[in-house]
Amino acid sequence: MSKDRGIVFEAEVSRAVEPGTTTLYDRSRFANDGTMTNIGWAQLPSGLWYLDGNAVNDWVNIPNDVSIDLVLQLTIELWVKIAALKNWVVPFAKRGAGVPDYQITINAGGTYVFEHAGGVLAANTATAGAWLHLAATYDSGGNCVTYRNGGNAITQASVGALTNTVVPITLNRDGSAGGNYGGCSLAFVRLYNYALSAGQVLKHYEAERSLFGV
Repeated sequence: MSKDRGIVFEAEVSRAVEPGTTTLYDRSRFANDGTMTNIGWAQLPSGLWYLDGNAVNDWVNIPNDVSIDLVLQLTIELWVKIAALKNWVVPFAKRGAGVPDYQITINAGGTYVFEHAGGVLAANTATAGAWLHLAATYDSGGNCVTYRNGGNAITQASVGALTNTVVPITLNRDGSAGGNYGGCSLAFVRLYNYALSAGQVLKHYEAERSLFGV
């Protein structure tokens, strides 16, 4: 179990994960386990297991729970390797048929953003074919920051309030009603109920980068 009680979802993608399971276990105290559909496991030279997604029909569904209905603060943090840039790559989303509660979106031009009902925010950059550490925070003052590889911070202030709908979180798919599959490899996917500081984001990146050969 995660020691950080502010984590509300942390994917169990570690050396202990056994290939063949269709459950993505949550290491947080809330046990927000997900169901894997068509998505498989692969292993890095470091020994780390990761989710190996395609752009056709594979994804993870994490059912709605009050613990992920975040309207005050949050951080989405993950490692991702995108097979190819396109419209749209969505490695992480809480979204139904309408606007998202919150998600990370990457477009064909390599722009990655934090997106919620208030709009598309804090545009940063992403590339295909290499592992990237991405993080997006939203704080109690309504400010959004996106990070790439522990730094490269882009801040957008006064971005409007978060909203909540009763929908699941999805990985490698643009929401539970969406038809775009991202073609993403994913590891260390985490959702927090508070905004990480720049120092915390950098610390996580530095602690994990060697596992990804970065």
